[in-house]
Amino acid sequence: MKFTFSTKAPFEKILETLNQISFNGSFRSDEQAIYAILELVSNSLRAHREKAVKEKIVLKIQGERERTFVRLRDLGGGFDISKLPYDITQPVNEIDTISDAFEAYRQKNNYRRFGMGILLARKVFPGFRLTFDEQNGTIAGTIVDLSDKVFDTVGPRAPAGGALS
Repeated sequence: MKFTFSTKAPFEKILETLNQISFNGSFRSDEQAIYAILELVSNSLRAHREKAVKEKIVLKIQGERERTFVRLRDLGGGFDISKLPYDITQPVNEIDTISDAFEAYRQKNNYRRFGMGILLARKVFPGFRLTFDEQNGTIAGTIVDLSDKVFDTVGPRAPAGGALS
């Protein structure tokens, strides 16, 4: 399945679309998986809107032989992982979301950013990979790959175009 989201799409429509997805038992809860994806889509929408990017955000969901893959790709320019209120490589069960670092992050961003999208995706999806899509020597966007099986890595760049293999 492939979904594309415009920055002008009403959030209710995006939610309605995602709520129709069933992962056929790949996860403890379809709702948790959808919520994690929704958090990432929301982050992508914000990046696109802040940078006036007109290209659509692409979400692909693919099931293969007892495995589910999800890829979210945006062209919102990427982000600096060092500005998150936690170390992205730290085990998720060791991250304290009520820490002073999280509160400072929220205050600094006027409570418009909470630092939860990637953390939530890592908690729900055993397989998580974050890469930045480089085009013409610049970071053009973010690619998040998720799976119900482990391949947890954080990489600096994705291949041009960020193809889902």
